[in-house]
Amino acid sequence: MRRRANPWPEPAALLILLPVLLGAAGAPERAVAPDPAAERELVERINDVRARNGLPRLELSPRLAEAARAQALEMARQRSVSHRFPQEEGLRQRVAVTSLRFDFVGENVGRNRDAEKAHREFLSSPGHRENILDPRANAVGIGAVRTEEDGDNLWVAEDFAHVVPDYEPLQVEQVVAAHIAELRQQAGQPPLQRAELGPVRQEACAMSLTDQVSAGHQAAPHLRGTLHTIAYSSADPERIPEQLRDEVQRERPGSFSVGACFSRTPGYPAGAYWVVVVFYFPVK
Repeated sequence: MRRRANPWPEPAALLILLPVLLGAAGAPERAVAPDPAAERELVERINDVRARNGLPRLELSPRLAEAARAQALEMARQRSVSHRFPQEEGLRQRVAVTSLRFDFVGENVGRNRDAEKAHREFLSSPGHRENILDPRANAVGIGAVRTEEDGDNLWVAEDFAHVVPDYEPLQVEQVVAAHIAELRQQAGQPPLQRAELGPVRQEACAMSLTDQVSAGHQAAPHLRGTLHTIAYSSADPERIPEQLRDEVQRERPGSFSVGACFSRTPGYPAGAYWVVVVFYFPVK
């Protein structure tokens, strides 16, 4: 089975290398042991097939591996292949609790006799193959476990993600300001003066509390000379929305302010940066 979740994170937990006893209430417990060798083999096989298809290798992410290992353990406990059991959160939420910052995540789950057969079966399925060869992904985490009483079955979860950098709000504001300066230069427009105004960051944080970007949001309307305001959210500060690109390259603005705030919300369980950019009329 395959699952994809689109857009949209404290030290990574250690991978469990000791056997774990699992059992439903009233049922005899059975030992479940991760298979690190199978996990390493699957990572290499994934990167080999990506290389043959002209795609970059995926970095092994301990946090993704944590999420994948937990899902493989749960499948072994339930003796069933699934992305989401009745008591579980969805894929994005399961990965988000590891504190990983990401804006895309996909998952393959399955059961087979060994890593080679599991990989071959994934590749034979268009959906699973699409996850393995997704050009957006830059990280992978693998969970592979066996039960003591059912050693012939290898329970596998492969989690793929596009992991984004971890910025402080001040760094986000600097990134956005740098993009504004670059876009002005590319458009042949004079540079804009940046005004450092605390209320704009407060507006960004207030917006995050509602878990939505307000259309036509008028940040800091009490500030004199406000020309236009653009508000948006993004897991990756390097991605500048088209509306902001268009406004930056116009002749009208004379200066600007930018405020950013990071928050994890129900809509963005992995977290997002909430950004407000205010443009002002030129001073005459």
